[in-house]
Amino acid sequence: MSTEKIFEVASDLQAHQVQVEERIKTVFNRLEAIEKRLDEISSLLTKVAILLITSMGGLIIALILG
Repeated sequence: MSTEKIFEVASDLQAHQVQVEERIKTVFNRLEAIEKRLDEISSLLTKVAILLITSMGGLIIALILG
């Protein structure tokens, strides 16, 4: 393998590494956004579950007393 070819391969590899680093940054940013959204959804579901349970409890008490 000639020296020129070695430098060409090294240059191509360096360019590829830069592209991969950018892709990794993009993927991690997207994953962080997805994780944040999932946390928001989880919090919302917890609040809805508490609301439903307390509402059913109130309805049961009203039926028993009523």
